Amino acid sequence: MLAEYTPILFIILLAVGILWIMWRLARRLFGGTAHRAEPTTAAYVEPDAPPRDVGVRPLAASSPTIPDAADVLALKAAIDNLARQVAALESRLAPGRTVTQPHDPAPARPLERVNVPAEAPPVLPDRR
Repeated sequence: MLAEYTPILFIILLAVGILWIMWRLARRLFGGTAHRAEPTTAAYVEPDAPPRDVGVRPLAASSPTIPDAADVLALKAAIDNLARQVAALESRLAPGRTVTQPHDPAPARPLERVNVPAEAPPVLPDRR
């Protein structure tokens, strides 16, 4: 039932669109915009200010450019802690394998298949 009305509805929609475009064109050509006022966006108009130099910005005095010793030590401790956590995870996930160092001249052997349990144990951060 709807399939037989589809071409008629399409033609009506197309005709309405063409009529709307013609109406807008006629209003633009024959109707003047002299009586039409532009909307105002601000009630108060600021006087012209001198242009700012946007290329120069003052540097923030609160941000130090050179880290102090406490920051360096805290960063080193965080890196060491992450290295310990990675080593612990590697040993938990692959207990049969050992991690070879890049300077170790031992020949590379093919990786063995490791049986991983269906549910991995939860990983909790160290609380120190």
